Amino acid sequence: MATGTSSRPWASWTAATAWAVSAALLMVGALAVCSGLIDLIEHGADSSTLLITGSGMGLLGALLFGRVAGPDKARPVDIIAATTLAMTLGILLVAGLYVMTGAAQRPDDALFEATTGITTTAMSVIDPTGLGYGLRFLRSGSQWLGGFAALLVGIVILPFFGFGREFADRSSSGGFRPLAPDEMSATRNILRLYIPGTGLIWGGYMLAGMSAFDGLLLAMSTVSTGGFTNGANEFADPSVQWVAIVGMLLAGSSMVTLWHLVVGRGGLHRQTGLAMYLGLHVTGVLLLVLLSTGIDLAA
Repeated sequence: MATGTSSRPWASWTAATAWAVSAALLMVGALAVCSGLIDLIEHGADSSTLLITGSGMGLLGALLFGRVAGPDKARPVDIIAATTLAMTLGILLVAGLYVMTGAAQRPDDALFEATTGITTTAMSVIDPTGLGYGLRFLRSGSQWLGGFAALLVGIVILPFFGFGREFADRSSSGGFRPLAPDEMSATRNILRLYIPGTGLIWGGYMLAGMSAFDGLLLAMSTVSTGGFTNGANEFADPSVQWVAIVGMLLAGSSMVTLWHLVVGRGGLHRQTGLAMYLGLHVTGVLLLVLLSTGIDLAA
């Protein structure tokens, strides 16, 4: 955790609150700046709003983060409460961007769209075909950030600061690197899977015939398990459907299992959890095929 210029440690709850606010400002600010740059390249009308607002958010977040003097010991309850605060503030900041750019005409629509983005829920009240490049990136990027935040909560926040410590992958027995030996290593390892996974799915969509930009947006929605799409006919091509199927299977599988496969901790034949996961999917597909053919399974 960061230690600011002040020599006197902050109280646990004040430091956690400041970290939460700065994290939300930095992450949404970075997303807004990236969206603004994309909109600027494509000569969109929202580039100045996104760039100025995102830069302001990032600057405020960086200043606040630098001012925090870490407490002697951060209480788990404060960290978990701060995580909730960061997610809530992130939703409000994204909703504010929707209102400022005119993507949503009403505050409740903006709040709904931002909430479904950060919580990676496949519901939408905004027609993406009417948005510019920057706002489309902001919309899909909010799901990408939400998916990353969910992984942080499940692998870093709860095991290290809350419940489920026994489920954290910390063991280095056999000479293999665990996914989550400590908080910082766990965060880096998540990014080592999340970012390349996004790139892999993105490449798959482009090979399937999608444009680079549309493929990127759909890849961010796929890897985050969010489900935002950018048009009604995006899955008209069966090859795009197959890429989405493989991407969703990867995104829905255990991060620990994927990490063990990447670092070489046993082959596929040793991953019983992955085998069960894939087996359940295959069983479900077979049942749906049988039902679609009109066969009475109860007969």
